Amino acid sequence: MIKAFILSAALAALSLPSALGIAQAEDKHIPTPIPSSDSCVAEESSVADGKSCNFADSLLEKLTPEVVEVYERRISGRPVVSHMDEAWLALASARAGVSEQKFKALALLADLMARTSKPVPVAALAKLGDFELLMLARKHAGIYLDGLPEEERESLKAEFKAVLK
Repeated sequence: MIKAFILSAALAALSLPSALGIAQAEDKHIPTPIPSSDSCVAEESSVADGKSCNFADSLLEKLTPEVVEVYERRISGRPVVSHMDEAWLALASARAGVSEQKFKALALLADLMARTSKPVPVAALAKLGDFELLMLARKHAGIYLDGLPEEERESLKAEFKAVLK
């Protein structure tokens, strides 16, 4: 299954479908992965050099400090994950049964969901499959973006695209 992100798509879903290699299907909330030329066909397979070819891992790699900074400044208006110290992050991610990077992505998704519908604990999100998480991120990013004036929406998309390059 696709590991999260989404949550790099959590955020990244905020415009970032194309920047993340995710195309929109007919229903704008159903993502369709677009494999790059160097990606593997099977999710869990590895290339000869031993690197993972997992699509979700590549999404999580997009969750850089710059992406987090844009999310926290433009969307949340407060620190969501940037304030987490290493010890707390290690403990929280271990309790949730996910990597530290995925925990950050889940925390951002939980924040986004709280802004667009109702709060959902990170622990509950951690139990979902990667495809479900990606769909949630896309759905709530769409809801969030739909509530913005056109100029602000385009500005936000452009800023995310710039930090994802």
